[in-house]
Amino acid sequence: MVRPYRIEKLRRDHHRATFTSGDLMIDRWVRQFAYQNMKSGVTVVYALVNVAHPLEMLGFYTLSAATVQLGHLPPEWAKRYPKYPDVPVALLGRMGMLTSLQGHGLGSALVADALQRAQRLADTIGLAGVFVQAKDLARVPFYERLGFHRLEPSLDLFIPMRHVRVAARSPVVESDVTR
Repeated sequence: MVRPYRIEKLRRDHHRATFTSGDLMIDRWVRQFAYQNMKSGVTVVYALVNVAHPLEMLGFYTLSAATVQLGHLPPEWAKRYPKYPDVPVALLGRMGMLTSLQGHGLGSALVADALQRAQRLADTIGLAGVFVQAKDLARVPFYERLGFHRLEPSLDLFIPMRHVRVAARSPVVESDVTR
């Protein structure tokens, strides 16, 4: 089955100048700083593109390494990890989707792709889970539906690596993780 969308690592020639997600800060970041942040090695940006128009960026997410304070995790999860102050996680950072494509399940496909990449990474390096900081309370249910658990009272959410395989269902989007 040929899928109309693909997720790939951001390239310089992806069209970012016209990217409009409805969030001015996200739009400004992806237009001005995404590629530079990748070049500096602090994050990797994955772009959602239409296979028929592969330079047009439809959405994106970032993935990077981070740590979470062990005490920030619920006690039933924290007891599974060594008693170090911090545990390593993959950080699902910024994410955006063109306004015309919001609400069509592609954001879930981006998260599934990020979880699959984190799973592959966890097979190589140690990761306790995947961490995300919701921009606002309205976005928390989106991540919870995808298997993340809110770390009350903050807007931080976490999914342990042992839950990632289940949550990272096969996305409806092709990527180098699914090939």
